[in-house]
Amino acid sequence: MMKRCAANALTATLLLLAGAFPAAAAPDSHWTDRGASWTHEGDRHGVAAGAVSRTLLDGAVYQSLSMEADVEVGAGGDAGFEFRTSGKADGGDANPAGYHGYYVGLSTARNSVVLARLGSGQYKDKTDPQAEGKSWTEMIAYPLELEAGKSYHLKLVSSGKSIDVYVDGNHMLSAGDDMYMSGGAGLRADGAAAKFSHVALRDLGTVPVPVYDFSHVKGAVYVPTNVVNYLEWWQNYDAAIVDRELRYAQVYGINTLAVYLHYLEWERDRVGLLAKFENFVASAAAHGMRVAPIFFDDCWDPNPHLGEQGAPIPGRHNSRWVQSPGAYVKNNYYKVYKDKVRAYVQDIVRAHRDDPRILTWEQMNEAGCNSANRERAMNVVLMNDARIAIKDTGSTIPVGSPSVQQWEPWYFSDFFSFHSYDAAYPGPFGPTVFNSESMNRGTQTVPGIVAHYGATRTGFVIWEFGIGRSNTRFAWNNPDGAPEPATPFHGLVYPDGHPWAIADVEALNGPVARMPVFKVEYYNGNFDTLKKTSVTPLVDFDLNTERGTASPDASAGVSETNYAIRWRGTLAPPAGGVYTVYVDSDNVARVWINEVLVLNKTAAGRATVDGRIALKAGRGYPIRVEYVHASGPSSMHLSWASAGMPRQPVTVVPD
Repeated sequence: MMKRCAANALTATLLLLAGAFPAAAAPDSHWTDRGASWTHEGDRHGVAAGAVSRTLLDGAVYQSLSMEADVEVGAGGDAGFEFRTSGKADGGDANPAGYHGYYVGLSTARNSVVLARLGSGQYKDKTDPQAEGKSWTEMIAYPLELEAGKSYHLKLVSSGKSIDVYVDGNHMLSAGDDMYMSGGAGLRADGAAAKFSHVALRDLGTVPVPVYDFSHVKGAVYVPTNVVNYLEWWQNYDAAIVDRELRYAQVYGINTLAVYLHYLEWERDRVGLLAKFENFVASAAAHGMRVAPIFFDDCWDPNPHLGEQGAPIPGRHNSRWVQSPGAYVKNNYYKVYKDKVRAYVQDIVRAHRDDPRILTWEQMNEAGCNSANRERAMNVVLMNDARIAIKDTGSTIPVGSPSVQQWEPWYFSDFFSFHSYDAAYPGPFGPTVFNSESMNRGTQTVPGIVAHYGATRTGFVIWEFGIGRSNTRFAWNNPDGAPEPATPFHGLVYPDGHPWAIADVEALNGPVARMPVFKVEYYNGNFDTLKKTSVTPLVDFDLNTERGTASPDASAGVSETNYAIRWRGTLAPPAGGVYTVYVDSDNVARVWINEVLVLNKTAAGRATVDGRIALKAGRGYPIRVEYVHASGPSSMHLSWASAGMPRQPVTVVPD
């Protein structure tokens, strides 16, 4: 059945203000009933149970609007608002062909607040595998106990690409979607009798959609090379190691670091985590880098725990990586953890609300990585709630989570981000999209990433910066106990600062001849057999005794015991005077400056020795450093100081 009512008549009864309609369209705009019989009595509008029924405002188009009403839904039904609609919607057809837009409503059938996309349209710059061939794409069904026949106040604010939904004043849903950016509006009911009262629709005009430019981003995922996962990192934060490895990243051209945070560490030591994160952000900024924090992760072990994280399992990729917040928190989210998780997110965000050192806020990494359908639904809730928590702080920093697995939603994001691990280096491309994770040497290379994404002004993040105890040097499906790979699956740089391949860092930052790096040689034995030549910004590292990471470079066949390293470079003293040179080493170490032996550590065992030399400003001095390791943990740290310069790692200048 179709019934048409004059817009001006309904304006008063539906509390629709004159300003809610475009002036030119108002005289010809009508509310049209489509579907089962609607009743309109004063400010109350009802529809009987049955197939989908709508009452739509014809002739008006809104880019941004607010809609609100008191809504009652019978048992087993849905009722709410349609908005940004276009095309023809006939009565009784739930999703007519050619009809597009969005729906938000209350579902007593599912005890949830539902946001869905109508129609199978396509974005101009990306595809949507969820919408392909479908006339209904559910974006989120957020659990909410609803009583059939009870009135709830439903409010929608559609502003630019943002979609926010409130029930009885509570902020329930927050999405960002730009498939449909303007259209009509109306009421919808399905499957049960429904009543709407005090309906108000307001035109919010044309709201600009922010455009974010990621073209400058040359990033890497960062966890220190001495930890197995990010939970171990934050529990045992070591500012010196962070500063050392961020110096490496700066020299090699990295300008963005993606880092994982963990709810359990916040719960254990809220104040400590905030302080550690600030230290990290400050260190990154000091090295010319911005930070992209990630609050949750769906990958690997679903049962994270505090305390010792265990040693790496030889051969196993990411052998100790853990999810955040983890299965226990998810399973008890609504009863115990919802407010706590919100506080965790907001604590971090409020401390850096408009911090220019922060690039983005990412709610969850790869929400479909390991989860079955039930957990996927929970992940969508976490992404939604984290977005709300962030937006409620007033932060202007963009929020976004990547689309990786086919089902994963990008409509909780202010921008489109994706992960690319395919040999074809797929897009989309351009400055407004963000490849927030990429690079495995099974199908890709670092120069390939730069050529395909950097060259198209598409910002990218490489997994990962370090080659260390996280074990991502092994491929995804490697068997436990597999030998050390000759080609690391992931990672750019070893703990001592040398890259796996010079070609990698040259792709990122140009010729190493222009970088402030030592030339370095790795030998087995006491300088007996040369295994590799490379570069490194510092002589400053510690290695453990674990398989693979006890060697400076297992991929090159450097031994874990009885190896030697030689560094050469050019010193440029900042001022003239007498300098004290220090070596902190576990075994034999020697330093020559300008062919003068400055210090000679001949005894085994961890100790610091020093030597003094007079140097002049304004000239370069050749420096040669040698180190011989026997067995046990390795340590080699080269530093210097003068009357006007505090002790610090020795750095060199380009030759």
